[in-house]
Amino acid sequence: KLILLDSLLQESVFNTKVDMTKSWVLVIAIVLQVETHNSLTITGLDFPSDITLGQSVTMTCKFTVLPNQKVDSIKWYKDSHEFYRLLPSGSAKDKEKYFFTPGVKIDNSSKEFTLHPGSGEHRISLQHTDLQSSGSYRCQITESQAPFHTEQKDGTLNVIIRPEEASPMMSAMPTVGSLGQEINLRCSCDRSKPAAQLSFYINGERVPEARMSRQETKTENDGLLESAYRSMNFIIEDSHYSNNGLIEVKCNAKIGEAYWKTTSAIIHLVGTPSYMLESRSRANAGYSMLSTMVLLLVFAST
Repeated sequence: KLILLDSLLQESVFNTKVDMTKSWVLVIAIVLQVETHNSLTITGLDFPSDITLGQSVTMTCKFTVLPNQKVDSIKWYKDSHEFYRLLPSGSAKDKEKYFFTPGVKIDNSSKEFTLHPGSGEHRISLQHTDLQSSGSYRCQITESQAPFHTEQKDGTLNVIIRPEEASPMMSAMPTVGSLGQEINLRCSCDRSKPAAQLSFYINGERVPEARMSRQETKTENDGLLESAYRSMNFIIEDSHYSNNGLIEVKCNAKIGEAYWKTTSAIIHLVGTPSYMLESRSRANAGYSMLSTMVLLLVFAST
């Protein structure tokens, strides 16, 4: 009986300790949650999504902090590989670290770290960009005191190769047309990376996708550059005569936000739209009826 009683007492003490441990863990978690609430927060990672080959790009990481918070480190990554680290409070020797990453060439004259009451930002610039510069970039910031809260934000950069200077090119056949006639358009944009997206406009109105052919893309012999081709046709209608007898057709070539170029052609309209023919027909009919009435009155008076 004594042994059984002793076992029960030990089990009771153990359960009490476990319950107390759980309670302390809960209290600590609540405290940590309160401390990190509204603390270090990255509010923006700003840089263009598309740039052209060789173009420099500036990346700005913006954040907010509480008055008593300090930043321990700011780290930059490309495709999950760290390429730059800043320790704002570190010694001159250890303040910055660089890690070799293909496609990443930092402009040392453009780095800037600013910290104001309640907010701050870190800015870096990449120069001499190439196709390897494309990828996912991350800004990661860690505060310098427990619980060492860390925030991060990602963005994607695409480096493009612009098409040849003469692109895009468009042909329109025929360039003179009349009501009911079919016009054929073909547009191309040569040697870019990636291929440009082509679209057509008629008198300023974008042509719906369903009325255009499916875009064709051809990989050039170098295996890198691509050329795009697209065509469409339309029938000349009455509404096309509203632009002083001219139809303006355009082909637009677009690659992300880094390239946008348009070429155009003019279709000259001949003949008369059907609504004018109907109006003229009604006018002639009215004139004929009036002439008949005048003749009848003349005969009646004689």
